[in-house]
Amino acid sequence: MHKARTILLAALALLLALAGAGDAEIYRYRDQEGRLFFVDGLDKVPEEYRREAQTREELPNLPRPEPPPSAQKESAPAEEAPGPETQTFPETRVIISNNQVLVPAQVCFRGNRVQVLLLLDTGAQALVLDTSVGDRLRIVNPPRVAIQGVGGAVMPAGLVTLDYIKVGPHLKKGIQALILPGPSSLPYRGLLGMTFLSGIRYHIDYQKRVIRWMN
Repeated sequence: MHKARTILLAALALLLALAGAGDAEIYRYRDQEGRLFFVDGLDKVPEEYRREAQTREELPNLPRPEPPPSAQKESAPAEEAPGPETQTFPETRVIISNNQVLVPAQVCFRGNRVQVLLLLDTGAQALVLDTSVGDRLRIVNPPRVAIQGVGGAVMPAGLVTLDYIKVGPHLKKGIQALILPGPSSLPYRGLLGMTFLSGIRYHIDYQKRVIRWMN
C-alpha cells in the first residue's frame, strides 16, 4: 500500500480492513465518556459494555475496479462495456494514476457545496473526508467518535451527516462521513467507500479514463 495512503487509513484500519472479511462481525459500543468504538469481536468489548454492544451488519460486497486492459484476459468478453448499438450509459471522466481511480464528487453540508476528488476504494466501508474539506464545508466542532485501530490505538475523528454526496448521476442523501486529517501531498481529499458505492453498478474504462454507470 502506498505510504501516504497508509497514513490516511491508519486510524481506520479496523473499519476498512474488515469490509472484506467473510464471516466476521463488527461490534460497536460506547464507553462511560460517550466515545464510540468499533471492534471485530465480542471478546474485545470490555465486559461492562457487552450487554449494550451492537453488531453492525456487513455491507454487500461489490466487484472491485477492473484491472487495466493489459491485465485483462482476452477470454472475458462479458466484461466489455456495451457498444452504442446495444445500450449507452452515463459516463464520468476520472483520473487514473498508479491504478488508483480518482473520482470527482460534489459534497454538500448544511447548504455549503464543494467539489472534491475522492479515491474510489471498495475496501473502505466509510466515506472519509479530509479536514481541509471539512473547513471548506464550514464544519465546526463536529461530534467526535473514537476510532480504534489495530493494536488498540485510538484516534478521534469527526462524524457528520451530509446533506448529500453526488458522483456522476448518483446522489445519496443523509450519508455519514468521517472527518480525518490527511497528507496535503495527496491528489485526493478522501475515500469514496461502500456507504456510497453500495448498490451502484459501474464499469471502469481504463483506456478512456471514465466510469460508466450501469444503473
